[in-house]
Amino acid sequence: MRKCFVWLLILALWTMPWAAQAEEESPLVVRGYGFDPYMIPAFMSDHPEIPLVIDNDFSVSRAQFISAVQSRDASTDIYVLPDSWNVWSLIDKGYARDLSPYPALRESVGAMIPQLQQAVTRGDQIFALPIALYASAWSVRPDLLEAAGYDHIPETMTEFLQMQLDWDWDKAGEYDFTFASTAYDGYDLRLYPYLEMAVSEYITQYEGSDQPLSFDTPAFRQVLAALEALGYPPENVDEVLAGPADDALLTGRPAAIFTLGDSNPLNVGETGAYDKVLLPAPPFEENGKKRALVTIFLAIVTPYSQHMEEAATFLTYAAGRSATDATLTLYPDRNDPIPNQGVMAQLEEARQELERRRALLDSADDAHRAEAEDAVAQQEAVVTELEAWQDLVSAEAIAAYRALEPYLYIPQDSPYWRATTEMKAEIEGVLKQYAAGMLDGENLIRQLDQRFQLLFLEQ
Repeated sequence: MRKCFVWLLILALWTMPWAAQAEEESPLVVRGYGFDPYMIPAFMSDHPEIPLVIDNDFSVSRAQFISAVQSRDASTDIYVLPDSWNVWSLIDKGYARDLSPYPALRESVGAMIPQLQQAVTRGDQIFALPIALYASAWSVRPDLLEAAGYDHIPETMTEFLQMQLDWDWDKAGEYDFTFASTAYDGYDLRLYPYLEMAVSEYITQYEGSDQPLSFDTPAFRQVLAALEALGYPPENVDEVLAGPADDALLTGRPAAIFTLGDSNPLNVGETGAYDKVLLPAPPFEENGKKRALVTIFLAIVTPYSQHMEEAATFLTYAAGRSATDATLTLYPDRNDPIPNQGVMAQLEEARQELERRRALLDSADDAHRAEAEDAVAQQEAVVTELEAWQDLVSAEAIAAYRALEPYLYIPQDSPYWRATTEMKAEIEGVLKQYAAGMLDGENLIRQLDQRFQLLFLEQ
């Protein structure tokens, strides 16, 4: 018996180094979208001791993550999921490892905007690292609005819709009033995207009370009446979108005074419009709560990961080398303009060419002076245009985004944003029925309320 025990002990000691080596050679596996792609090869170069397998795209689904953690699968160490996939409930169920023991990660989260810090912490524990943020906001060009005869930005959703109803196309000139949704550009399909927008904004602005959300309110009815007054014809949404766009319906206007969509400092200055103002959607009633809906991509270390230290090292590295848009949206103290290196190189060449042409002008005789002056003027215009684009992100764009930050809303406890895909599809179907003229306003309100009552019961 003793001899058998000795042989078992020898066998165990002999196999331990091999087991340790096998564990050291197993890679850190990361799945999900959002990490700076330039950071990944840098990490692999700086940390050759940590073999890395990474799938940095949208291929991971919430169902895959749930299946993995429920089966205690340790083959993936870090998942990156958008919080719109009901990640908060997964965190509450213990599907995420605590990151707070790692000082660098705690410091990184502590430097983020307050709403993010509150969202990823439970008491003193940190359960996720935000790596990207997208804010759904409106932007407006006040200069164009003023040129069209309006002296202020609309203060309520009803006023915004009434402004569109009264829009003077002669004053608007080459600019459109607004695009309700870029997904429907090219289609004579405005009621549905406006309705979809109104319902989404209503949910965002009225969530947070202790009572179930209801659409049977004067505020929602007033906006619905303003939508109907726009006079868009009933449309079968699915049929219209399934067919080709009618070229005759494409707008020839180069820009909209109001635009809706994901906003960050990178796209505030698109097409040279550095005078855009970012703002949350107008409230449904005067002095109503304004919110700008946020989607976050969260890095979560699974509870069954065998590489916690390596995962913390990777996340610390990623937090310190985030992409430009992530850095500017996550951290309020990182406000330095970012030059566009490609444009800067072109600008330097353009300035040198301008000096050459000025020298030719100085030496030009009377017969060639006019031609030389034209050449200088043309090159001066080139330099001016490049100077306007020399920043990838300008100080003006960063300031515009910072003004939006107090309104950023992370819907952790939202019945709608935490709803299943099937329930959201049901609600979308109700809106499409209304857009097609199959429901009147009263039935729309009743149908929406019924589904939201189910949401509250389910959650």
